[in-house]
Order: sequence, then structure tokens, then C-alpha cells
Amino acid sequence: MELTQLKYFKAVAEIQHFTKAADQLHISQPSLSKAISNLEDELGTNLFEREKKSVYLNEFGQCFYNHVKLIFEQLAEAELEISDMRLGAHGDVRVASSFELTEPNPILENSWKFYMDHPQIHFHFYQQSTEQILNLLETRFIDFSLCTKDELNLPQIKWNHLYSEELFLLTGEDSIFSSRTSVKLEELKDENFIIDKIAPGKEDSLHHLCRQAGFTPKISFEGNSIKMTGMAVVKGYGISFVSKTRKERVLASPRTEPWEKKLRFIPIDNDYCIKEIGIAHLTNKRLSAAASLFLEHILEYFSHRNQDKSAPVITEG
Repeated sequence: MELTQLKYFKAVAEIQHFTKAADQLHISQPSLSKAISNLEDELGTNLFEREKKSVYLNEFGQCFYNHVKLIFEQLAEAELEISDMRLGAHGDVRVASSFELTEPNPILENSWKFYMDHPQIHFHFYQQSTEQILNLLETRFIDFSLCTKDELNLPQIKWNHLYSEELFLLTGEDSIFSSRTSVKLEELKDENFIIDKIAPGKEDSLHHLCRQAGFTPKISFEGNSIKMTGMAVVKGYGISFVSKTRKERVLASPRTEPWEKKLRFIPIDNDYCIKEIGIAHLTNKRLSAAASLFLEHILEYFSHRNQDKSAPVITEG
């Protein structure tokens, strides 16, 4: 049994189409079919159920695929380890965030510093949904995810806390909450929520916090425009959450448009109403030397930063 045969089998099993798998492998479809047929003869059983336009694994094929997948994962681990032994910390570090990273931001600032100190390491940032991030971690396309604690709460995920930040209710001057000194999250269960969110997915801070308060938030608008969110809130179309940093940033900047002056920031009187940001990675995948070095760097920075109670909080907003 040759490694090439296993590679061909794995491609057909995952793509479930001989022609498409052949195109991906850059071989002819008859050659691929012959290789799979030879493999089945060698094993003494069919591995696929064949239909007109697609194929899918039978019980023997699924059993074989589970082992073949592990073989290729182990080979990838071995290649990575050998490369690290030869070259040390080098290559790429890929990080995906489930939220928008805007400057000033300590994660961005320290990632840039890390890159400047280690120019042999190439750095990549992406923004994706939680569902996409999990797939990217499992396929080793990314090394880390920046996310809230509740987003990737899975046994195979190790989540390291970086920082926490208080959340405020964002509303307009005509809202029933505008004159309040604080609100309970439970009081917002019948309100429409307008949220800034680029990547799709239900497992985010808003849903997690509202579940703790006993309700599912009603999302009336979901987008990626801070300005549109603020204008909609002022017009009474709904409410939103905003971090302490974004609140302070808005209050400190010159508010030149009339709607900006009508924004109100109300403290939320629930001790769990904070946003906990951390960095996560898979425990069953080996981190490269470059990725391990980055993780050590960022955890050390935030450990010192969190010990300094006087340090200003700067987050993604």
C-alpha cells in the first residue's frame, strides 16, 4: 500500500467526486479511479458507494478514512517538528479574530512589535465567524483564534485569558433607559438589539450574556457600521452594547454631528456583563516554534499588563 494511494483515497473521501478530486490532485480521472480500485482490491472490500454524480464512504471506507486521516496528520506533525529542529522559529503565524480589531489595540500593537523583533516570521491576521475559525484551526490553516471565552468552549480548545472589559448599554436620549444610572440585563429582554458584527455566527458575547440573564436577544439589525448603529440607536430603532473603551473614545472625541450628541451610555448592573478576550488554540495539534514563541510573547505581555492596575484599557471596542 503506497502513500500516493492513501492520498488519492483521502481526496475522494473528502470531495466525494472522482472528477473534482482528480482535478485537485492534477491527475486524470481514469488514473484516479484505477488507483482507488487497486486499493480496494488490496483491502478486499469496496470503500465507496458509487452514484451517478458522486461517491460516498461506506462503513469500511469510513473506518479506513479515520485511520488515513490520522496518518496524514502525524506526517504533518513530523514535517513541522523536523522543520523547527532545522530552522528554529520561522515561517508563518496565522491568527483569526471573531471580532473586528481596530487601532489603538494592544493585540495589534504587540503583534507588530513581535513581527519587528522576528522579521523571519511572517504574520497574518484574518476575521472570521466562530464556525469558520474552528474549521481553520482543525485544518491547520490558522494557529490561534482571538475570541471571547464562551465562543470556543470545547474540550480540544485551550483558551488563555488576555483581558476583560466592562460593557455598557448604548441608547438614545429619548429611550426609556436614558435617564437611568444603571440597568439590569434582564430588563432588556423585550428590546430590539442593533449590533456591529461582520462575521456570522450565534456564539458571541451578546447571546452568551443574554442567555445568562434568561433570554435570547432579538436582533433587529446586524452589520459592520459603527456610525449606522449609533444613528439607529438614536432614532429609537433598538439598543446596543458598547465596551468601556469605545464609550470613552466617543466621549473624548469631538462629536460634530447632532445624532452623536444624543447617545447615552448606561452601566449594566450585572457582575458578569463583561467581555473576556482571550487567545485559543487546539491542544491536539502541535504548535510550530514560531507560533509557540508568539503565544509566549503575548501571554507574557498581558500578564504584566493586567498586574498594572493603572494601565489604561484599550480593546477592540
